[in-house]
Amino acid sequence: MQELLNDHTDRIKNTLGVSQSSFAYISGLLQHKTSFCNSRGISSDEQLGIFLFAVATNMSMRRIAERFQRSTSTIHLVYHRVMRFLVDPAIYDSIIRPAIATTAIADQIANNSSFFPYFKDCIGAADGTHILVSPTNCDKSL
Repeated sequence: MQELLNDHTDRIKNTLGVSQSSFAYISGLLQHKTSFCNSRGISSDEQLGIFLFAVATNMSMRRIAERFQRSTSTIHLVYHRVMRFLVDPAIYDSIIRPAIATTAIADQIANNSSFFPYFKDCIGAADGTHILVSPTNCDKSL
């Protein structure tokens, strides 16, 4: 994690999907508004990095465990722990605001002909980033 946080700015963006300043902002927010902190040999930065890597890459827990050299059970626990903090009302209610009709379309969408005609009504996404989401087989049948 220290390499990503201290290395070239493009590296963390390519690996975790956020800039160094965004990572620092999210980490600080979690630490100041919740009880998010280091736990049993894993720094809070590594925990957040594991979560963001999982979201950005859509890899299996097994592959993420290999990447971070942790057990799959540790990766699973860390992922769910960070998720719980992100949906904590202290974070969610103070940071996430519903989009309204006057919410501007993200520049990454408005200025890209590959996105604009198809995502012109998608407002409220943080910095215009689109994250691949795959429903489970049970949910696909609904």
